[in-house]
Amino acid sequence: MHCGYLDRHGRFIDCSYEHGAFKHESYCRQFGENEDYLMEFLGWVKLTTCLPNEYLFTSPRGLSNKQIEWLTENGYEIQKEDYSF
Repeated sequence: MHCGYLDRHGRFIDCSYEHGAFKHESYCRQFGENEDYLMEFLGWVKLTTCLPNEYLFTSPRGLSNKQIEWLTENGYEIQKEDYSF
């Protein structure tokens, strides 16, 4: 199970070592980031242990090839609507 973000280049940003129950929020606060901006504008994927076999993706651009590759290699099933056309 993964806890973190996946950027457009397929790099996993691990949030599992952050403090508190809301690890993603702790990460964003620590680096002065806004999760909505990361996910919607930059197209990052959110991975959380609350949804062990799923991912959260809100960008209208579609997943990048590197994100698809990482997610597939790590056992996630890509949702049809998340492919870019």
